[in-house]
Amino acid sequence: MYEPFVRSGNPLIFMDIASAEMTKYAANSMLATRISFMNQIAELCEQTGADIELVRKGVGSDKRIGKAFLYAGTGYGGSCFPKDVLALIQTADDLGVDLTLLKAVHEANEEQKSVLLKKIARVFGDDLSGRRFALDPVAMDVAREMHFGDSIEYFPDAYSVCRDADALVLVTEWLQYRRPDWGAIQGALKAPIVFDGRNMFEPVRMRELGIQYYSIGRGSVE
Repeated sequence: MYEPFVRSGNPLIFMDIASAEMTKYAANSMLATRISFMNQIAELCEQTGADIELVRKGVGSDKRIGKAFLYAGTGYGGSCFPKDVLALIQTADDLGVDLTLLKAVHEANEEQKSVLLKKIARVFGDDLSGRRFALDPVAMDVAREMHFGDSIEYFPDAYSVCRDADALVLVTEWLQYRRPDWGAIQGALKAPIVFDGRNMFEPVRMRELGIQYYSIGRGSVE
């Protein structure tokens, strides 16, 4: 049953149940730590004029570190990282072990979730009353039922959601968003303003398109 995995270079390791469970939680927590670290370095890059994408490439070229999970953004999410980090912290607390590093990772991630909101406030001011922001979400039905109800307006595609919006906010890196029709987007938005939480586009190219572009750890293009 395991032969296809072993043949492709993945090791088959035998261990006790406690060690196997700890390995799973520790691995995901380590990856979450890498992401939070790069997010904080991205904030420092914005203050120093450095480019987090260039820093990522340089750091990732070190074979001791590797390239995976070094992308700055709006924080780690998904179904595994948040719950595994918190589960490991809680288990350690219950046993009298203070995982200060992992607590800092969790706190850093919670802070990172608001990074785009802070950028939006710097552009539009703290009072966003009457403003419309286009955010093309995944799982709209779930969002409607569990979180927001009808307090936000839902659209069927990434272009109709931009109509008459003050700015576009990107928080997912799905393939269909990587090569958008910028002409259609600019024509739909009130002003060509984009907040990119995944660093999907090149600032120079966005400037050439006439787009006011804000990303993570790379300054802004106005």
